[in-house]
Amino acid sequence: MRRLLMTALALSLTAPGVVSAASPLLEDGDTFITVDDWKDRVLGKTVYYFIDGQFFGREYYAQDGQSARFQHVSGACADGTWGYDAATQVYCFAWPSSTSCFHHILRDGATLIIASDPDGEGEERPQTVGSIADGGFTCQAGLTS
Repeated sequence: MRRLLMTALALSLTAPGVVSAASPLLEDGDTFITVDDWKDRVLGKTVYYFIDGQFFGREYYAQDGQSARFQHVSGACADGTWGYDAATQVYCFAWPSSTSCFHHILRDGATLIIASDPDGEGEERPQTVGSIADGGFTCQAGLTS
């Protein structure tokens, strides 16, 4: 199953329109974070993301270097896989119902996550990495009535 997911992710990285060469949101002076540097920072850890200073979500990067779990501030949670395309310097995340791609950069001392292909529906605002903590988390089921 994991091999099938990674094959689908690899195909999505090369599909027309899925990944742009560079986001229009990138600025002069931005430094791309290499996949090796990103893995050194995040494998086995949870990254906390913020947009405009407000908590947006958290993401656990499994030690296998392929699996991730993301939980949005709303509580919605999904397990998926991720990969990196060196040609475009884009990280793509394959979730059960979508694929999202981002540049991971350093800008003015901050680590930013920028949509590689902004959709005009809020993704144009960069995510800022607020903190990185050891370990993962479990997704809690929502309350039912």
